[in-house]
Amino acid sequence: MDAGTTVTKAVAFDPAGVPLARVARPTALHRVADGWYEQDADQVVDSVRQVLAELTAAVDRPVAGVGVTAQGDGLWLVDPAGRPVRPAISWMDGRAASIVERWAAGGLLESAYRRTGGLMFPGASGPLLAWLDEHEPAALDRAATAAYCKDVVLQRLTGERATDPSDASMPFLDPRTRRYDDELLAACGLAHRRDLLAPVHDTPYGRLLPSPADGTGLPAGTPVVAAPYDLPASAWGPA
Repeated sequence: MDAGTTVTKAVAFDPAGVPLARVARPTALHRVADGWYEQDADQVVDSVRQVLAELTAAVDRPVAGVGVTAQGDGLWLVDPAGRPVRPAISWMDGRAASIVERWAAGGLLESAYRRTGGLMFPGASGPLLAWLDEHEPAALDRAATAAYCKDVVLQRLTGERATDPSDASMPFLDPRTRRYDDELLAACGLAHRRDLLAPVHDTPYGRLLPSPADGTGLPAGTPVVAAPYDLPASAWGPA
């Protein structure tokens, strides 16, 4: 299952990897100002449930598990239950461009790249967190997690609060230690927002809760695994 920027889609495979059925459903990307793009996280989660329900109905066998991925970057602020405290900011958003320019001029972007292997851009979570800290601090105060799209899906389906190294490394995770770089957070002026970063698991995992299971067509307890987002997944795919 892939919750993309404008489409949520899913494919069912048999044990040999042969596709059995495909389902897709569009989602809305809202242009709220010039260069500003947001999404309704609840709508995206609902689209996931609908796609899974349609796909489950289309196959004639039990589902062994669900693999979840989604668009990377952006900023999906959610409360302790994984519900949005404000609209999600898309990776396409440009409101933090001036912050990125400031960090580039001061050498911070280069330093971050050396530490994490990721080059920040306006739609990355680091600049967006800094922008919200300057302009909407109350939204950050209400949030429990500065999540990525697939993290929200995982939490709403299973109750698990976690992210994986592919998303976390853009921009604060040191991929060599699998720990957030506190010096980098401080350099970005975000040390006081450290608690918003989700725990990093190599393979975030949970089991479908009874409540969301009612909307997916899948039984409660079905395994749900969060996978890397598209860029690192594509790099591994040919291997």
